[in-house]
Amino acid sequence: MSVDDVKAALVEANTLMARARGIFLGAAEVVAEGKALAESACRDSRKDEVVAAGKTFIAAAQEIERTVRRFDLCRRVG
Repeated sequence: MSVDDVKAALVEANTLMARARGIFLGAAEVVAEGKALAESACRDSRKDEVVAAGKTFIAAAQEIERTVRRFDLCRRVG
């Protein structure tokens, strides 16, 4: 593999990481919208399923946030 091949591969990897980061940010918006919709539909409910769903939305948002931070870290290192 030549130096130019390595450079091209790095550019492609950075492009793909940026695209993946954007996809995760879009997923974060979907999670936030879903959580807001679920909260408005189930307001004041104490049912176990509703509480569990709320926790699932929070966990998903946190995982997406961690993943986006990893992409950002890779961009700073690279």
